[in-house]
Amino acid sequence: MKRTADGMELEQAQALIREHSDRLGTERVAISGSHGRVLAEDVFSPMDQPPFDRAPVDGFALRASDTAGASENSPASLAVGETLYAGSWPARSVVAGTAARIMTGAPIPPGADCVIRQEDVSSGGGLVRIARPMRPGENYVYAGEDLKAGERVLLEGQCLNYAAVGILSSIGACEAAVYRLPRVALISTGDEIVEPGAPLGPGKIYNSNAFTIGLRLKELGAEVLQRGIVPDEPRALAEAMAGAAEAADLVLTTGGASVGAKDVAMESLELLGADILFKGLRMKPGSPAICGLFGRRLILCLSGNPAAASITFELLGRVALCGLAGNEGLLPVRIRAALKSGFGKPSLGRRFLRGRLVREAEAERIELVGKNSSGVLSSLLECNCLVDIPAGTGALKAGDMVDALMLGAQSFAWRQ
Repeated sequence: MKRTADGMELEQAQALIREHSDRLGTERVAISGSHGRVLAEDVFSPMDQPPFDRAPVDGFALRASDTAGASENSPASLAVGETLYAGSWPARSVVAGTAARIMTGAPIPPGADCVIRQEDVSSGGGLVRIARPMRPGENYVYAGEDLKAGERVLLEGQCLNYAAVGILSSIGACEAAVYRLPRVALISTGDEIVEPGAPLGPGKIYNSNAFTIGLRLKELGAEVLQRGIVPDEPRALAEAMAGAAEAADLVLTTGGASVGAKDVAMESLELLGADILFKGLRMKPGSPAICGLFGRRLILCLSGNPAAASITFELLGRVALCGLAGNEGLLPVRIRAALKSGFGKPSLGRRFLRGRLVREAEAERIELVGKNSSGVLSSLLECNCLVDIPAGTGALKAGDMVDALMLGAQSFAWRQ
């Protein structure tokens, strides 16, 4: 990958992160807790589903040949034998001139080849009268109609949504082999930050990154290890990084990733002896981002500015989670839509603007929301997409077509 003094292109950085995000090991979990997990093996059905021929309606099981020539004026009259309910099993076969009363979901008795709905017959005195010819297979659900024994029904790498878990339960599976959820350690750095609830002294600010990024990680299915606040001291941060790398699959830091006198992330990575994959990105916000490889663990250092940290996480951190979890659904979806509102500034470099995709008059448009300063967290409240403005773009006006990355909660794919 080409590395330059003034930073790396986002796509190059994403490729490096993906390259070094090894898929995690596997575990077996109960299907009750498998929703949103990623399968670690193909699943084959051990049985036909349904496992027997069954009735899809309430009515009468019979032989179609017994209704040949039946009409309103000359109905076929059949003797009704046993009554079958869902969960019961036939005690006898249906023979010529007979029928069985049957309920939805009950097994169709041997000899019968069709079922007529109860609302289409008249009955009484132990007889059922049918006023039209029936066809073999009418209202008849065959064993294996849904799944065949030995059929591959789910694929390795597939995210288990509600339907997939339903299929597992339908074939009697009580657990599934899945890839382990990523463990992510989150380190907040800065002499200026304090935890909410503590007195806010002069020059201090409350630590919001631990909550915005920590909870976003949980939404995306990660197990979060909060490692607290570390001062702007290179050796202290290096020790915190090393400890976090032992406990987690991915380490994220916020703060200290720029060029100021106390931006210590780079020095800390160097003290660790980490391989620097990239230092700086050609985009705004998030240009100070740094990524190092310590052993087999990625350490991703983000800006301390709250909005910049969150946006850069969406662009980089989600790529790492995708690789670790083996879940392509964790990546933002790219769309193209017209702007509802303009943006008056030219973009000399690549810029990501906070936007909201809305539907108006059956058309989707993107309106820009809030202020786009890297420290403005409040504009993320209404943001559901990031508008990707290429370098060298002039001022934008309403109606211009733009590319955007849909953020999406994505948590539907992970919540237990």
